[in-house]
Amino acid sequence: MLTDKSKQLLQLGLDPLFVKTREGGGGKMLSYVDNHYVITKANEIFNNDWTSETLRLEHIATTEYIDKFNKVKKNVGYRSTVRVTINGIFRDGSGYGDGIDSNEIKAHELALKEAETDARKRALMQFGAPFGLELYDKEHSFKSAAAMRRACDLILKAVEVATDETDLENSWIEHKATLNILREGSDAERKMYAEFVDTFREAKESLRMIERQKENNFNN
Repeated sequence: MLTDKSKQLLQLGLDPLFVKTREGGGGKMLSYVDNHYVITKANEIFNNDWTSETLRLEHIATTEYIDKFNKVKKNVGYRSTVRVTINGIFRDGSGYGDGIDSNEIKAHELALKEAETDARKRALMQFGAPFGLELYDKEHSFKSAAAMRRACDLILKAVEVATDETDLENSWIEHKATLNILREGSDAERKMYAEFVDTFREAKESLRMIERQKENNFNN
């Protein structure tokens, strides 16, 4: 049985601050949490009392191609099934991984690691939202309103302390993952994203006005 503390932590949801984005097929931005975050979160929630076991590891294919630098590369694919067990409760997850390298052994190693990592994350995901379950919701509707508010507060704070347009642009880049979640999320989240866009635009115009005023004072 899970402890009361574990059950409480599983109800907190996924913190958007740890959500990353990458480009997927067709140029669409995909949201994900990395392996380090998932393992660290599992150790925190289950007090290091959990195990993972690879049940199946299947080599799908190995292909060869010539890259743009005219080098021969090996593209290796693996499929994996991993079981995560916590206090006698287990969940199985399936994952896929591919590895690309000029060294075929290295390509196999990369594919194996990615397949097992993907499967472990999918197994842990079944225990609760902190492991990324909500990322499979097409609207990315996060249950953790407190976590989202915290992320948004950080963005607004970054805008407030920006001293020039470069600082402002850097703050946007720094919090791009959270902003992408808002942009591609539910109606409420998209509305929040639009408000942030307006806030950044107003801040940029304000900074430009300050710079123009400084130039006028200097010229006078």
